Amino acid sequence: MALNNAIEIKVKLPRKILIAYVRFPPIAFELKEAFESMGIEVRLFLASDIPVSFVHKKIFRRLTKWAWSLGLVKKGVGLFLDHPLRWENIAADSLYKTHQDFQPNLVLFIQEPTYGNRGDRILEKITVPKIAWNVEAYEEIERLKESSQFFDVYNLFNQNAVALLNNEQIPAKYLCHAVNPTRFYPQFDSQPLYDICFVGNFSPWRDEILNAALGVSSNVALYGPNWVGNRKSKIAPKMLAAIHKGNSIIGNELNSLFSSSKVVINVSRVRDSAGLNMRFFEVLAAGACLLTDTPPELERHFIPNRHLATFSNIDELKHNLTALLANPSLRQNIGVEGYKHVVANHTYLHLAEHFLLQFDALFHKKSLPSLQANSLRPTSLDPE
Repeated sequence: MALNNAIEIKVKLPRKILIAYVRFPPIAFELKEAFESMGIEVRLFLASDIPVSFVHKKIFRRLTKWAWSLGLVKKGVGLFLDHPLRWENIAADSLYKTHQDFQPNLVLFIQEPTYGNRGDRILEKITVPKIAWNVEAYEEIERLKESSQFFDVYNLFNQNAVALLNNEQIPAKYLCHAVNPTRFYPQFDSQPLYDICFVGNFSPWRDEILNAALGVSSNVALYGPNWVGNRKSKIAPKMLAAIHKGNSIIGNELNSLFSSSKVVINVSRVRDSAGLNMRFFEVLAAGACLLTDTPPELERHFIPNRHLATFSNIDELKHNLTALLANPSLRQNIGVEGYKHVVANHTYLHLAEHFLLQFDALFHKKSLPSLQANSLRPTSLDPE
């Protein structure tokens, strides 16, 4: 295997990998393609394709909510947990049947969803190596301890969650997102249609940032659910209606949006939260200029104001956004440097290779590899 397309190393490769996740975002499909390019047979188990039964939807859910409202059971506690028609149990049984039919050498779980009580028992029955990658942002230690059970290797994209588990003497590894450069790629000849674009669900912190950005320019394209008609938004309803272009945008249209925007703004759902979302890698692979808040993992992978631009508060957002919109060459330089960096370091081939190194370490019972942090240093945003 050529690790990171640079050096040849000998590792034990699984012949067959089963990947368990959902249909969207298409992480499972991207990893399948990467593994298959190495000659490994891959099958996907997509929990989102399993329909919710009528009994689960109309009876279990309603009775559970009724029991919560009357205080018969604590809110959040489920009923009928072992019933065969409960969705989690149907999904768990289907997962185990897929495993038995396919007979993989490695099962890769991208969390969530969870598979309930029966899922725990099924995980115990799967005796081949099991590697998990948690791409959720939560940091509740009891939930993390529960979700990390039964796995030989547990990866998370949130370094704070890694530290919480390590403090409990539970081994966990940090692992960030990746991008497919054939899906997101530069269109440097595209003419800008928008000064600013933002893609993402509504949250109070995102609303605050977008409202401040509108003070710099109103030529904005906004995509995402729960914006229009949201009474919590500080943005005037008429303005929201004018800039909101749709609830979702994916694939080639999303890549074109990044290329046709002078600045792409990225904001974590919750202020000061950890974990680099997929936008970091997609925008840079598209060769666009990204202006983002600063999750703690950012400088593990990127040089601020070389690969991307950053802000830590409202005043800095306005200042840096104004500087970027006024300077096309600065935006282009950031876009080019970000593109070169992300395709050299953060593709799904890199991610697949990292999982294979973890499988090799399990097979040979040696120390697990870590995702190394880059030695990066920030620079000044303002042009000389």
